[in-house]
Amino acid sequence: MSDERFTFGLLIELYGVLERHGYQRPADEQAHTKSYADTLVAAVQLTEAYEGRGGEAR
Repeated sequence: MSDERFTFGLLIELYGVLERHGYQRPADEQAHTKSYADTLVAAVQLTEAYEGRGGEAR
């Protein structure tokens, strides 16, 4: 993905929104790290879907 709008700041804001709505990341360090990776993939898919660029089977 080479979209200059997709920044670390966007991810931090997304994590903040989820936390403000009561979602919590796992306490276990390994699960915590995996949750960041999974959220990154989901965020990429979300931005693509939002702009109508998604839909490919992954």
